[in-house]
Amino acid sequence: MANLPEEVDVVVVGGGVMGASTAFHLAEAGVSVLLVEKNELASGSTSKAAGGVRANFSDELNIAMGARSLDLLADFPNRPGQEIDLHRPGYMFALSTPEDVELFEKSTALHIAAGVESRMLTPEEAKELNPLLEIDGILAASFTPNDGYCTPESVVLGYASGARKHGAIVMTQTEATDIEVVDGRATMGQPAIVRHVSMLGSIVRVDLAVEGAERPIEMELSRTKFQQLDLRTNSAVHLRACQARAFPA
Repeated sequence: MANLPEEVDVVVVGGGVMGASTAFHLAEAGVSVLLVEKNELASGSTSKAAGGVRANFSDELNIAMGARSLDLLADFPNRPGQEIDLHRPGYMFALSTPEDVELFEKSTALHIAAGVESRMLTPEEAKELNPLLEIDGILAASFTPNDGYCTPESVVLGYASGARKHGAIVMTQTEATDIEVVDGRATMGQPAIVRHVSMLGSIVRVDLAVEGAERPIEMELSRTKFQQLDLRTNSAVHLRACQARAFPA
């Protein structure tokens, strides 16, 4: 393992999409950052994700976060500068209970109020978009045409590369086994001093309850027609012209 830096503002533990994104945005803002990953970048849960990206949520906060994330991902080739194979053919939820229909009707109204293109579909309209959909038992569907999917590993590599360009240190095969407090300062094995964490907590409106030593924040954000989620089976399907491949949702 290479030597850790003597002092940094923030240590990010974990090189998945959340850790890499955190490192990039902090480094871009001028914060000195060390990211440590015990294996390789994107080797954990990120590599197992289907890659769906959407603003189709049922509360205002997640809708806003999803819409902003889609804007950031659309500009990813420019900032931080990585091709992520983003496709935005739409997201469909197939609904089979009156309760789900009511929920998604309310969600659709929230989408529209937030400026997100969204509409409810009849079973026949849903089948027209997806001829592979079996509509027996389907009452309605929710469709957001600007949602889609990308390659999660590419997102991580883009954020990690961008973080390095802004001066961050990214270390793989480096496991954080403990956080020690020495003279009121947090260290990780070798002298890696974590500072300004309480300030960062106030920025993201999280009470970190820091007492004495400041603590690190660990934040773990062929062509497909569209991505469809079937709430009956809790599965996501990437639909292609000639075949369908299912992933756990």
